[in-house]
Amino acid sequence: MGPRAHHWMLGDGMVHGVRLRGGRAEWYRNRWVRSSQVARTLGEPYPGEVPPDDFACNTHVVPHKGRILALQESGPLPYELDGELNTLRPYDFRSTLEGAFTAHTKYDAAADELHAVAYCPTWDHVRHIVIDRTGRVARTHRIPVADAPMMHDFALTGKYVVIVDVPITFDMAAAEAGAPCPTCGTRSIRCGWG
Repeated sequence: MGPRAHHWMLGDGMVHGVRLRGGRAEWYRNRWVRSSQVARTLGEPYPGEVPPDDFACNTHVVPHKGRILALQESGPLPYELDGELNTLRPYDFRSTLEGAFTAHTKYDAAADELHAVAYCPTWDHVRHIVIDRTGRVARTHRIPVADAPMMHDFALTGKYVVIVDVPITFDMAAAEAGAPCPTCGTRSIRCGWG
């Protein structure tokens, strides 16, 4: 892909780790997140069926309920990694996640819930997703938005999820042509969740 057509969100994901034990580093390693494309490039078999919108999650890594999850912006399922940083599989929260997830989650320690606000360029809404203490999606709220905003992050308070409708919007034709994303006005949307 030429530099003009490259988009920084589309790169393959690599995780890095250091295992610490007894005050010493046992190992440092890095591993590619094995999406179907990365597995094919490396000449490895892909375990199972390839999910829709398969990407090598390249944005963030979070621990959740004994699992290590590699996350990506705007759409694909997380990938579960093992303690050695090997890719196990795409992870859909025990078959309860429908559609996209996000790279930026918030953990509510008081309720033992993981919150996410997911967006996808083809949606006319964003989804506030709550993962409960059992590791399943407990609730999903669809919040209408215009112009397919690329919502990078959100805030979580004791009573509200605060969604910031950012000025960067997704335009497939512009992205394929290598043009910068168009902009629109910014607004905040406050939604109760408790």
